[in-house]
Amino acid sequence: MIKPLVMIVFLVASMAVTAKQSTPYLIKDQDIAQAAKYFNEGQYSEAQAIYLDLASAGDKYAQYILSVIELQGLVGEPNVPKAYAWAKVAKEGNNGVLKAHFEKVSNLITDPNEDEVLSVSSDIYSKYSNMAVAKRYLRHLRNEMPKCTGSRLRGNVTACRRIRVSCDPMTLTKSALESCLEFVAKIQPENLKRMKHDFNLLKDYVTELEERTGNVTISDENE
Repeated sequence: MIKPLVMIVFLVASMAVTAKQSTPYLIKDQDIAQAAKYFNEGQYSEAQAIYLDLASAGDKYAQYILSVIELQGLVGEPNVPKAYAWAKVAKEGNNGVLKAHFEKVSNLITDPNEDEVLSVSSDIYSKYSNMAVAKRYLRHLRNEMPKCTGSRLRGNVTACRRIRVSCDPMTLTKSALESCLEFVAKIQPENLKRMKHDFNLLKDYVTELEERTGNVTISDENE
């Protein structure tokens, strides 16, 4: 089994070919460092904002910290149901500390089937669980895979190799030129093969998760 954070690292190269605003967030070392700095300095609102981005990419430590923020009321009033929901997705990391934290928060929940607990937990799980994150990135890669004339399939290396594209800066608008150059980058055999490899890798991971945990409805909020 490939761990989700490792999987996301594999996708960086593929997504770098098409770094558009619609690209799902990718974990950055500087963001991790900045979030920790804010948190250690007591700037919890600023830390929370970055940890939310990190959590959207499947960072289990970020999800754990978000649980701590909610549990201790570091931003607003303490919110045990939210702390429980964040702890629940964080423990998917299969880390002893994260599991112990989940158990601690679980003991504060008198009724796991209470409407508020179920609602909050379901909402966060549908956006930040391993399954949700993997499917979000999988959908993005599928949509970014080029479809070349002469083939019904996206990412057909042979079909894309046959076409010729001219991106004339004298006749194209700025946005059209950017789109043209992006398409040219995508259809380069080495880039296309890497995208297909990463797509298949992530698809296998999603299939493995579905077999173990079942399917889940994915929110588009973090796209």
